[in-house]
Amino acid sequence: MLTATAVPAFPLPFTSGRRPCPDAGLELYLKEVARVRPLSLGEEERLLAASTRGNTKARDALIQRSLRLVPVVAAEYLDSGMSLLELIEAGNLGLVRAAKSYRYVDGPFCVFAAGRIALAIEAALVAARQIVH
Repeated sequence: MLTATAVPAFPLPFTSGRRPCPDAGLELYLKEVARVRPLSLGEEERLLAASTRGNTKARDALIQRSLRLVPVVAAEYLDSGMSLLELIEAGNLGLVRAAKSYRYVDGPFCVFAAGRIALAIEAALVAARQIVH
């Protein structure tokens, strides 16, 4: 079961030197996201509580501090025909939607967010296929 403290354990794709990132802007983005300190469980709970009460600053902080989850989920779709940048763009939208719609009954935020990120990426893949055909 994923918890808020499990998120930092995931390596960000393409930042460890194993595979080069072909886009310098994307590489910079990934490095910046990797520098963001992940939320502790207490911080996550505090931000979620404030966010569910309508505090947009708390919601924005929750999104920013959870951004490193997006490339991890996006990396699972690399063979889909979309670029990593396009996958991350779609995933970021999913993260924003997750932060806006999360309720405590949904379970741990990182698990809920990962599901919403994947759904947004899959929707972008479907939309891209419809444009091509």
